[in-house]
Formats: sequence, C-alpha cells, structure tokens
Amino acid sequence: MVRHGETEWNRDRRWQGWADSKLTQRGEEQARNSAKIIVSEGVTRVFASPLRRVQDTLECMATQSTTGFTVEFDDRLKEISMGDWEGVFDTDIRSLYAREYEQWLRDREVISPPNGETYADVRNRLKAFLLEKQILVECGINEYSQFREKPEYRLGVGEKIAIVSHGVAIKLILELCDAIRSAATESGSIPNDVVHAVQEADGTLKFSHYRNGEGPFEGVLMRTR
Repeated sequence: MVRHGETEWNRDRRWQGWADSKLTQRGEEQARNSAKIIVSEGVTRVFASPLRRVQDTLECMATQSTTGFTVEFDDRLKEISMGDWEGVFDTDIRSLYAREYEQWLRDREVISPPNGETYADVRNRLKAFLLEKQILVECGINEYSQFREKPEYRLGVGEKIAIVSHGVAIKLILELCDAIRSAATESGSIPNDVVHAVQEADGTLKFSHYRNGEGPFEGVLMRTR
C-alpha cells in the first residue's frame, strides 16, 4: 500500500480530498523510493486511484522499473471527499468551520464535511473493491477481533499487487485488515514516504512497513501531530 508523494497542498497544510495539487520535489523523490520497494518485492500489477497526484506519483515510479507494471485505475480508491473544505488551509477550517469541524472530529464515521463523504462511505467502496478484485476474501467472523462480529479476511490467491492511493483510504484498508482499531478515531496519519506491506503467514495477516526506501520494519507506522 503506497501513498502518493508529498504535494504542494500537503506541504502547505491545505485539505485535498478529491481536489489536486502538484507533487513537490520531495514528493517525486518519495515516489521513486516507493517504486524501488515494490519492484524489489516483485510487484507486477498495480491498482490506483485516478486522482492526478497519484498519476503523477506513478509516472515517477515508472522511471525505477525496467520491466514496468500494469496499472488499473479505480474510482473506489480515491481519497475521502472533503467537500467544501477542499483547498482550504487547515487553520482556516478550524476557525471558519469551528462548529462543523468539532462535530466531524467527534464522529467522522457518520458525519461528513459539508458536501463531503463520511468514513463509512469510503470504507464501503473500498471493501467492495477489495472483495471484487479478490485482494481480500471473507472467511467468516473473527471472534477475537477488536471489533464485535467483524468479518475476518484472508489474502486472495494470486500475484503480488500494490495499491497506490491516499492517506485516509489506506488507513481504512488497514482497519479492514484489523491492523488498526478504527480509522475514524485513530489520530495518526499515513506519511507520504511510508509503504505498508501485508502478507499471510500461518493463516494470519502480518504487517510491515518501509520508510523513505528503507526496511522492512515490523508493524504499521503512522505519524501523529
């Protein structure tokens, strides 16, 4: 799972959602480092969000592969829509939309930004994608999960694949895999230079990550502000 490289709006702390901005030079370098990892892991097939910043990331990644990889774009891998908050500076959202922002922070699961999506909306489309492509296969109820009656998944049989997407989308995929408790309440964010990997061992999903082209390191990594 690869997050796109740093963008101008990431750097300037403007909210993006479905809106876009260009990759910074740092973001282009992050994309090249991510490519080296997925090439070294033997990935040949990539599923990706169609948003421009992901396409720019893929163009940088392609320079690191001699054989290339097949890319399939899917709207269900897009970032959460932030509606009226897209393009707005973080500090302005907190001041201009103070009441709505506090409500959203308290329950992002079912409350959306004005004209945006909830976490439940995004989870539903991601789950549909993962099951349709058989990246995850539902195999009953995990009674030991942190969630009561949460479906249990295993990896689908097939080739090594990569998903190139966005911060909230990747958090929700990690949640579906039971790697984190709740994307809606988890305060950390997925850094632009981190690649997460999941593999199945002894019937259990195991997680690792790479940072700035180095790794693998055990577990999931998120940045807290």
